[in-house]
Amino acid sequence: MGEHKEVPRPNSFGRYAVRPYSILFPIAVVSGLGPYNGFTGLERARVAQLIRWAAREGLVAPPAWCSVCGACVGPLHSHCENYYEPLDLHAICVSCHFKLHRRFRSPRPWRNLVDQYSCDGSWFSTLSLTPIDMAAALRAEFGEPVTDMGHHLDIKRFGR
Repeated sequence: MGEHKEVPRPNSFGRYAVRPYSILFPIAVVSGLGPYNGFTGLERARVAQLIRWAAREGLVAPPAWCSVCGACVGPLHSHCENYYEPLDLHAICVSCHFKLHRRFRSPRPWRNLVDQYSCDGSWFSTLSLTPIDMAAALRAEFGEPVTDMGHHLDIKRFGR
């Protein structure tokens, strides 16, 4: 890998950006992500990289408890429904996250979670049990690259 030669400059928050290659996932991780809500696996991986960078920079708080079941132990993820708004995140435990993404193929476990934990206005209580293509409307209005929030990143490089 060649040396990164750009001179670092502070961003609008007075912080220095992380070198682009230090926030990227290995290709194996990127290729393992499938589509979700019309966003491709590559688009999802790039948004995940953006979220990771934002967390490192202190722009988003790390998840403290699952916003579905309330768990505060074990690994917690940040879930994004609309990858065009990558910082609209929901903290979610691994178990709930797995059930959420499998709800199209296996709706019963997800439905059981929703029935058990939802209350008025819960972000997860209105999620569709059939796949939607949220990205299609964005692409139709603004063109193909609009949903690819990280198209400028070089995903062929590995994170540190």
